[in-house]
Parts: sequence; C-alpha cells; structure tokens
Amino acid sequence: MAIPQTEDGSISLIIESPEDLNKVKIGLGRGTPVTDGTDCSLDVSAFLLSVSGKIRSNNDCVFYGNNSLKQTEGTIRTLDDSIVHTSSNPGEEDDVEIHVTLNSVAEDIQRIVFAVTIRGAENAGCNFGQFRSAYIRIVNVDNNKELARFDISEDFGASTVISGMFELYRQDGKWQWQPPGKGANKKLDDLLKDYGWEKSIDRCSLCGLHIEKNRLCEFCGNISAIEPLTKNDRNQYNLAQGKVASAKQFNDFVIEGDVLKKYIGQSEIVIIPEMIRVIGEHCFKDLPIKKVKIPASVEYIGNEPEGKVNNNNGAFERCEQLESIFFDENSKLQSIERYAFYGCKDLKRIVGLPIGIKTIKSRSFAKCDLDETSKKSIETNTAKLSDDWDQI
Repeated sequence: MAIPQTEDGSISLIIESPEDLNKVKIGLGRGTPVTDGTDCSLDVSAFLLSVSGKIRSNNDCVFYGNNSLKQTEGTIRTLDDSIVHTSSNPGEEDDVEIHVTLNSVAEDIQRIVFAVTIRGAENAGCNFGQFRSAYIRIVNVDNNKELARFDISEDFGASTVISGMFELYRQDGKWQWQPPGKGANKKLDDLLKDYGWEKSIDRCSLCGLHIEKNRLCEFCGNISAIEPLTKNDRNQYNLAQGKVASAKQFNDFVIEGDVLKKYIGQSEIVIIPEMIRVIGEHCFKDLPIKKVKIPASVEYIGNEPEGKVNNNNGAFERCEQLESIFFDENSKLQSIERYAFYGCKDLKRIVGLPIGIKTIKSRSFAKCDLDETSKKSIETNTAKLSDDWDQI
C-alpha cells in the first residue's frame, strides 16, 4: 500500500476506525536485507505517552535493552503486562509482534506510538530501501481482522527510522488508530530522547558504575545510597569498600600506552582503568575472576591495535569462574575478537552492552552459559555478528 505524502514528506493519509478496539497486534515482517553482506535487521518499539506527549518514566518504553522491564525467553513486557513484545515466533506470519491489551493500559496514557528502526544502521549504512519485502501491519486480535498493512521498503526507502509507524490514541473514551508518520534518518537513541527517556543519573560512589538512584550496585554491592543504613547494611558497605579497593589496585595491571597487556592481581572482581582502549589478547586467560567492569574508553577486546589478526585472541579465555561483565555508560566498544570469552562456563550476564558494536567475531562466547537477555542484547546491538559467535 503506497502512502501519499505532502511536499515536505509528511503523511497526508489519515484513517479513522469507528470500531471499538481492545486487543491489537502490531506485526513486523523483517524481509531480506540486500546490503552487500553487512549485517543489520529491523525491529519495532512502543512508547506509552501521557497528555504531555512524553513518557511518564523509562518503564513506558518497550524495546529490547530496556532492563527496567520484565524480560524472559525472547519476550519483553510492561510491568502491568498491557504490552508484550516477542520475536522469532516459530510458525507465525510475523517476525516481531507487539500485543497490546488496551483496556489494561493506565488511564493517564493518552497515546501509544510504535516505531520501526534498523539495528546497526549507523555503522552499516542501511536504510529501509535495502530490505526486500519488509512490511508492518495492524491486526484487531478480537476478530482477527487486518486493519492495514504497509510496505516498508517501498514507502520509506531512504529512511532509517519510522516514528509513529502506527499510533493508537484515546478519543471520546475509545481507542482508535492512525497510520504512519514520516520516516527520518534517526536511531533509537534519538527517539528515546524525543519522548523523554532519562538515562541513569547516578554513579556508584565506590566502583563508578552507572546505577539507578537508591539501587544496589550489582557490580560491587555498594548500598550507601539506601537510607537509613542498618548495622547489616554498614557491614555490607564496608565489605564492598574492601572489594573495590582491591579491584582498583593500579599496580595489578601491566599497561603499555592505552593497551592492557596483562592482569597480575588477585581480586575476584576487576575494575579496568579508565584510560584503557584495548584489552590485549590473553590478558585474563585462565584467571579466577568473577566480575569485570569495562570502562567506556575500551574499543577492542582481545586484539592489538594495528596488529595482525591471530587465530585466537582470547582476552578472557577460560576464565571459568567469570559470572558477569559490566559495561559502563557511553561505551565506545567497537569489536569483540575471536575467542574473547571462550570457555567462560559460568558467564551468564552481560550488563550494559552498548548499541552499535561493529563486530563480534568467531567463537567469542562459545562454551558460555549466557541468559536469554544477554544473548538478545548481543544479537540486536551488533552490526556484524559472526555465525559461530556462540558455537564450538
């Protein structure tokens, strides 16, 4: 269905639906990318907006990577279960679905805006015109009636994001819908900012990890922001201080320029210094560490800058007790090299993996035990992901 546009590119078609809506589905068909081997894919997100046109809190943004919401086995849902986002449904027509139960949506939500974005567009140079047969549709689940379907490739070819792909809105006490707004060259981060997303504003006073206000720091266990402190709280805080003091020992690292060559410390938790750009090959290989915090400055894990690519760059290879990896906010990470975390059999969680990683290479997470959320973040945040990134 081609969509008529005005001279400034805005959509002139407005469709009103007189029927009552309760359960609806937004279905996305990702189509086939035709991008010279560059890896990028489509996804759809939802934003619940109040009368101000902004979200009430970060919980009103439904997309993979919003750790404020409930996520299990490829599904993300709002805290009240009014919106459920699923992907890769076997046997289903649509690759990605967002199900909305409108009668369960909070009364102070006036609009629900859906947006289609291209994961990895910035690094891969993709636009919607490079996806063959991609589409989006809206279905009234109560009667299985398809209300509309649009060809993304044809109608929005030069764009990288469609804001307001469909919009559900309240009018006279009933929910209605209208079809797309215009395409634009943006990314998901731009939409989040437009709709009022608030990034975490606090840093842990001990280890420096970005955390939500008055929340326990998952990395070091610091609870100093929680008041009042009980005696047990103070004991835990003192324990966290000791851990962080040990983890921050600068003389535990062998550093050449901005390359971390070797970790020679004894701490189970490790805070890599802020100045590091490259975590060198075999830097932590076989060491009994449990947690590692990677600063925003790190661009490469397991490779020497301007160096020859080896068969095995395993920076954290066979760290069998490693449980979790924490990336600091605004990470500049570009590449995770071959065998980087190979054989980290206890590794379950990756927290804060940045969007827009260029490459994750062969067997970098093979023989790991990553949870579904961490796997999904790798798949969605990486422009070029090796087919055997998690395989032996």
